[in-house]
Order: sequence, then C-alpha cells, then structure tokens
Amino acid sequence: GLTTLLSPKQLGPPGLTFRRGEANDARWTFDPGLLPYVRRACLQTLGEEPTVDLKCESTERGRLMADLHGRGLTQGMYPFQEECLSLTLKHRGGGYFLEQGLGKTWPAIISHVALPSKRTLIVVPPRVAYDFKAEIRKRLGKAVKVWPEKAYAMGDCPPDDAEFAVISKHRLHYILKSAAFTEWVRGVQLVIIDECQGFKNYKAACTGFLKEILALCPHAVRTPMSGTPLPDRVGDLYQPMDLCYPWLFSTRDKFNVRYLKPERNSGGFIAYKEL
Repeated sequence: GLTTLLSPKQLGPPGLTFRRGEANDARWTFDPGLLPYVRRACLQTLGEEPTVDLKCESTERGRLMADLHGRGLTQGMYPFQEECLSLTLKHRGGGYFLEQGLGKTWPAIISHVALPSKRTLIVVPPRVAYDFKAEIRKRLGKAVKVWPEKAYAMGDCPPDDAEFAVISKHRLHYILKSAAFTEWVRGVQLVIIDECQGFKNYKAACTGFLKEILALCPHAVRTPMSGTPLPDRVGDLYQPMDLCYPWLFSTRDKFNVRYLKPERNSGGFIAYKEL
C-alpha cells in the first residue's frame, strides 16, 4: 500500500495515515495537505493520477469561514488575510510570510478559534510580547485567558484553563525546566512562531529548545510567521521550516543541492522558481 512506499518524512506530520476502505476497495482517506505526496506515489506505482474528491473538505472549510464571519472575527480583513486563514484551515498550518505591516498577527490569532485550539503556544521576540497579548484581547475579547498576566518569572506555569501562552524565544528553556509547564505544552494544539527567521541557525540554543518543545506536541498545528523569511540568503529558509515541517525539504544537503545549486540538478531552476 501507499504507507509502505512513502517514508515518514514524505508521508507528512506524525499521526496522519491512510485508511483502507473495504477489502477490494481502492479508496483512501487522507489529509488534503498530503495530496502532492499521494499523487507522486500513485504515478510511481500505478502509472496514473488518483481521482480526488475535495468536496467535503471545501464545504467544511467554507462553513468555518462563514461562521467566523458571522461572529465578526474576520470583519475588516483584507482578501489576502482571509486567504491566509482559509489556507491554514485547508492544510492545517502554513507559513505567514507577508511584508511587514500587512497584518499577519490577526489571521494567525483567529486560527485559534477556527481550528479549533484549546491551547495555543506563541513564541515571540521579547519586544513584541506585550503587543501580541494586546492584539489577542482586541480580536477575541478581554475574557480570553492569556498567560502571563504580568511579568514572567522562572518557575511560573500557565494554569490549566489558559487558552494562550506567550513566551519569549529567549526563555524557551524555562519550559523544559518546569515539569508543570512541560505537561501544559503536551496539550497544545496550535504553535505560532513569530519572526521565525530568528531560528535560522541550527546550532543556536534557542533553536534546539524549540525543537524539543515541538516534539512534546507533535500533532499541534504549526504556523511560522515572518516579514523577512530570507534575511540573508535562500538557505536561511531551511531551518525554520524544517522545525515546523520536517517532512517538507528532507535533509539540509538535499535542500542545498535542489535549491541553492540548481545548475547541478536536472530541473533545478524549475524547483528554485517553485520555492
């Protein structure tokens, strides 16, 4: 079957599997985000493309967007912001790489309601932690429980009923040192990583801490955000995206050959353009 033809990195995030129907039925149910991998596997093994029906998924996504609009949560959004939110629902995650000032935070916060997520962890640079908390209360109301209420001290932990935890990327090691905080993270269903280009160095301590934290909640939807995802060169994109979607680019060496040295790869310039 398809599960034996695709490696874990090719198959997608942990927990997503193909389910076989009746004994002689060739129908498979899978997450829409895995469609490119399914098509490739069918072409390699069957020599033909699969017939795909996304009607139910599209209808459900439309219903969710209509519900958000009816509650006034998307009122005033620009079309591109609504598209970002819609694609997040379709693929259960995705990178928000928009120019600075275009409003990435708003659809990212609303995805907490749309997915839905009972617990959301937000990793931010220190300078925007307060602004992020203010934006959450502005969009979702003052009744929403955002942690921490005041200054954060080592040893503090979000209460069980906290919906959001906003933490600086320089304090990620506090999570790993607290058994209570670690247990809270295990129940996280959405991780938002603001200014994700700050994790481009795979040798940096904060990058290693974030990787350990994401391993605690492997089924959580991951949303990296950045206005400058390529601050210096194309290779800067690999590490932040590999943290969130390790099945996307395979290894760093393969990424470098495919995208950084397209002249050495058959069809490399096409791949570079797609990237």
